[in-house]
Amino acid sequence: MPSTETPLKVSSELSLWRPGQQLKDLLNLYLQLGNQVTAIIRISHLLQEVHTATMNNEVLCYAVSY
Repeated sequence: MPSTETPLKVSSELSLWRPGQQLKDLLNLYLQLGNQVTAIIRISHLLQEVHTATMNNEVLCYAVSY
């Protein structure tokens, strides 16, 4: 199978987040929405739009465990 990027699968409420906010604010928003959920958020796509972070296209994986 060809290697493809996993789509960012999170709650639609994440659309409340706007580009320009800190990544920690994005994560805090997800934590507030996430009730008893275990998720891995891949933010590589967002990094290209967030002006406060430069990670050279690296994939950031945040394991959020409850």
